[in-house]
Amino acid sequence: MNDDSINYVLDNYKGVRRDRALKIISGQLKETDLEFKQYVKNELVRDRKTIIEQYKNIEGLHEVRKACEREYKYYEKINDVVNKAEFQLNISEVDKLAKEILRIIATLGEHFIDVLSLNILEEHDVCQLLNINWKIFKNNKQAYIKQFGEKDKLVYKVISVMGPEYRYRKGRMKEIYDCPKYEMPVYWAMNERIMQEVDNNKELKKLADEAFEKLFPDVKTYRVVKDLEGNVIKVVEETEKSSSESN
Repeated sequence: MNDDSINYVLDNYKGVRRDRALKIISGQLKETDLEFKQYVKNELVRDRKTIIEQYKNIEGLHEVRKACEREYKYYEKINDVVNKAEFQLNISEVDKLAKEILRIIATLGEHFIDVLSLNILEEHDVCQLLNINWKIFKNNKQAYIKQFGEKDKLVYKVISVMGPEYRYRKGRMKEIYDCPKYEMPVYWAMNERIMQEVDNNKELKKLADEAFEKLFPDVKTYRVVKDLEGNVIKVVEETEKSSSESN
């Protein structure tokens, strides 16, 4: 048994949660045991609540950033260097905090991906946990299987139906997700983790870009150009990047 894990559980968990966690660490509970499954479900519920809270925190930070940007532009206009620098620092601190929160969300998203990939829970349990309509899930799952072929991992099925199901239930736009991210917390948390992996892996990023261009050949893609202080100075088409690099 891992002493660090045991100490962490003893220090941070209470009651039934602590007892079940210790049983899992010691090997007394197996993945097929109902008590093990119940523990996993309870942990996912906690994670989902945390993701919702963190996305709401980010929305709050966005409002703070907007206020700081207004002050920054004002002091820039009147050439007040001291206050301008102060609000530029505030904006930087807000960005750092938002980035850290996204890291936490991505970590929780990875947890969901790992758990769903292990097929510990039944499909109807996952639908109940993630507030997905069971009937719609089954219908969309069949369409997914028809298009992509059956997959052993539940995570593929969940990701494929979560967005369409949400749009159906909420009457949202079909082409885009026009909702706050905390209304689809698990979907966006898993997406955040996947996109971080793509951004950190050049080969994956290249494959993703190629797949996007193949699926949407007429859609223009853009990149942001920033100065040394991180300020956006212009947005250009990716074709402009290619031509500048060739010169």
